[in-house]
Amino acid sequence: MTRLGDSRRLDSFGFKRYCCRTMLLTSVETIHQVIPFYEAIRRREQEVRSELE
Repeated sequence: MTRLGDSRRLDSFGFKRYCCRTMLLTSVETIHQVIPFYEAIRRREQEVRSELE
């Protein structure tokens, strides 16, 4: 995704203020970094449950 693509997409959603645009883009990048940790936790919980059964 290019910055121009980001700009057009945010414009189409009605995000005009730079603070809203920044928060939305930053949240998406952060989510992609955090998801692997949650997936690892979920896998470990499933392992523990299967060991207890």
